[in-house]
Amino acid sequence: MNQMKNMRYRIMMIVLILGIGQSGVHAQQDPMISQYMFNGLFLNPGYAGSHDYSIASLLYRYQWAGIEGAPHTGFFSYDAPIRGKNVGLGTTLMFDRIGVTNKIDLVGNYAYHIRVGKKSKLSIGLRTSVCYYWANTSDLRYWDQQDPIFQSDIAGRVIPNFGLGLYYYGERFYVGLVAPQFLSYDKNTFLAIENDYFQRSTRHFYLNAGYVFKLGKNTDFRPSLLLKYTPNVLPEADINIHFLFNKKFWVGASYRTLDGIVAMFEVNATPNMRIGYAFDYPLHSWVRNYTYGTHEIMLSFDIGKPSVLKVKSPRYF
Repeated sequence: MNQMKNMRYRIMMIVLILGIGQSGVHAQQDPMISQYMFNGLFLNPGYAGSHDYSIASLLYRYQWAGIEGAPHTGFFSYDAPIRGKNVGLGTTLMFDRIGVTNKIDLVGNYAYHIRVGKKSKLSIGLRTSVCYYWANTSDLRYWDQQDPIFQSDIAGRVIPNFGLGLYYYGERFYVGLVAPQFLSYDKNTFLAIENDYFQRSTRHFYLNAGYVFKLGKNTDFRPSLLLKYTPNVLPEADINIHFLFNKKFWVGASYRTLDGIVAMFEVNATPNMRIGYAFDYPLHSWVRNYTYGTHEIMLSFDIGKPSVLKVKSPRYF
């Protein structure tokens, strides 16, 4: 019984840390997604329009299954090239719920692609976003009945922001650098906006890269790396390996420092539809004693892609 009580206390503290600041609510800033390497728009605005066809994706993530108040995240993304303009446009819509806090992000992405080699391009991306969040604090179980922060729900609040990204890519490689939320609401940082409600919002920086090696007629090997940096927090890295069999089946795994491991599978169900699944399990935190793991499923459609391209050039990135 004491263990369960301690567990509820820990979950409540997570909700408080991630969701409630001293003067209001601040929802989880950047939800963790495991299948980002199969759709770069989740991370980098420079990815928009990097193919000759449109891409639409749906993703749902249930983190820490079995724990009350665990995060639920849903994504929709769409991007397309503007033919003859070297321009790509894209949008993402995200819903994120953790504990009593809820957040909706609407993001617009613009990318300009410059050819820098015979088979490579450099893309410069700009992201603008609007975040709307609210919290049902009255649903919390708490001990201090007189604490004013729990007396009423937090009404919806709007946070604008913008991000920048660079994306250098070819048929078998990519390198990306991105600051998805360049504005800071921490008054002690550069280019910050002072606001009592959002004072804990800080910048995140991502550096990622990947390459595809040909191992045989029907086998490709794709290692990739993602480095994540936030000021005053220990850096984190994702080390990923994937194998492509018969230009149809992706099988892979990831090791996420400070967190855990991920197993992934993706299949090209049709020439224009892909289905992916990822299972995460924590190794480095107390959460592993209470959760069944994390489930993530993704469905993507390549719109306007000729079927012949599927044979000549698999979709590596």
